[in-house]
Amino acid sequence: MADGSHLAQPLTSTEADDGRQIDIMLLSLCWAFLLSSSTAFTTAAALTAKYMGASSFTSSFCVALFLMGTALISLPSAYLFTRFGRRNVFIGGASLGICAGVLAMFACMVDNETGVALLLWASFCLGINQGTGQFYRFAAIEVNPSRKAIAISLVMAGGVIAAFAGPETALWTKNMLEHKYEGTYMFLAIYSVLPLILFFMIRFPAVKTKEELREMDEEGDERTLSEIFKQPLLRLSVSCAALSQCTMVAFMGVITVVMEDQGYSYSDAVFVIEMHCFAMFFPSFFTGHLVNMFGAFTINAVGVLLYVPVMVTFALGDSIDNFWVGMFLLGIAWNFTFTASTVMLTSNYREGEAERVQGINDFIIFFSAGIAAFSSGYFYDYFGWTTVLLVVGVCELCLAGLIVAAWSYREKADNQQLLSPSAPREGGAFSATKEAAAASNE
Repeated sequence: MADGSHLAQPLTSTEADDGRQIDIMLLSLCWAFLLSSSTAFTTAAALTAKYMGASSFTSSFCVALFLMGTALISLPSAYLFTRFGRRNVFIGGASLGICAGVLAMFACMVDNETGVALLLWASFCLGINQGTGQFYRFAAIEVNPSRKAIAISLVMAGGVIAAFAGPETALWTKNMLEHKYEGTYMFLAIYSVLPLILFFMIRFPAVKTKEELREMDEEGDERTLSEIFKQPLLRLSVSCAALSQCTMVAFMGVITVVMEDQGYSYSDAVFVIEMHCFAMFFPSFFTGHLVNMFGAFTINAVGVLLYVPVMVTFALGDSIDNFWVGMFLLGIAWNFTFTASTVMLTSNYREGEAERVQGINDFIIFFSAGIAAFSSGYFYDYFGWTTVLLVVGVCELCLAGLIVAAWSYREKADNQQLLSPSAPREGGAFSATKEAAAASNE
C-alpha cells in the first residue's frame, strides 16, 4: 500500500489549500512531458516504419500498438494504484517510457524488418507509459477534489506545451544522429526521465485502506461493476469519450502518411500535427469553466456538433489548408467531448470505486482507439483517403445518436440534474446546482 508517503507528508486540509495549485501545475508539467513524447512519436513513428520498408498498413501498427499498450495497462490499474499508490505506478510507467525510447533507437540502427519489429515493441512499451500517465487527470481530482472540472482542464492544458515541443522535436532531431529518426527517440527517453523528478515533488494523498474507503461511502456497501455501469450517464460518458478518441486517432494515425503520399514535406506534416495538438489542449484553459457554467452534458453535445465542420473541411479538398484546418477543428471537438466525458465519469462513482471504474473506462477508450488506428491504416492502404472519411463519418453518426438518445433520457429525468456540472454518488444523474457550480469557481 506504499505510495512513497515517507518522502512527502500526507496532505492536511491546510496544506492542501496552500499547495494544491502547485501540485496541479506539477501534474500539468508531467502531462506536458508525457504528451511531448507521444506527439513526437505520433509524428515520426509511421514515417520511421515506412522508411524501414514497411507498408502504410504496417506503419499504422505503430500507433495502434501504442494505443493497445495504453488500453491493456488500464485493466490492472485499479489493483496497481490501490496496492502501490499513484507515485510508484507513475514511476514505473515513466521507466518503461525510457526503455521504449532506447529500444526505438536500436530499431533505427538496424533499419530493416528486425528494426520494424523492434519499433513495434517500443510502440507498445511507450503505450504502457501513456496508459499510466492518463491517470494524471484523475490524480488531479484527488489533489483538488472540490474543483473537479478546473483540476482536470488545468492538467490537460499542459498539452499546449507538448503541442509544439513534440512535433518540433520530431522535426529538428530527425537527422540529429547517425541514423535517421534516431535522435527523435533519444528525446522520447529524455521526456520520460523528466517527470521522475516531479513525481517526488507532488504531494499525492495517502493511499486509503479498503475499510477507510468503505466508511466514506454513503451506504457503506460495495457495488458491483454491473451495478455501477447501469447508470445511463456513466455509460454515456464512456461511450462518448471512446468514440471521440477513435475519431481523433483514425485521422492522426494516418495523416502524416497521407500528406507524404500527396507530396507534402515533413515540415508540412509537422505543422499540421502542431495545429491539431494545440487545438486539443489550448481550450483546456477555459473548458473547465464552461463545464461549470453549462454542465458536462451540454459541452459534450457541443463537441459532437463540432465534428461536422471537421468532416466537411476534409471532404472539400486535399490542400494544406484543408489538412491543418480540419485537424485544428478536430482537436477542439476532441477537447470538448473528452474533458466533459471525464467530468461526467468522475461524477458517477464513489471514491472507493474510483480506480476500478477509471481503469475500465480507459481500457474501453484506448482499446477502441487501437482498433480505429488499425482500421484507418487498413482502409487507407487498400481503399484510399475517401474511404477513411466515410468510415469515420459512420462513427460520428453513432456519436450523434448517443447524444440524441441521452437528450431523450434527459426529457424523462430532472432537467436541472442533467444540465448541472456534477453528479451524486448514487444515481448517476447530474445534481449539483448552479450555486454549487459557482462556489467551485471561488
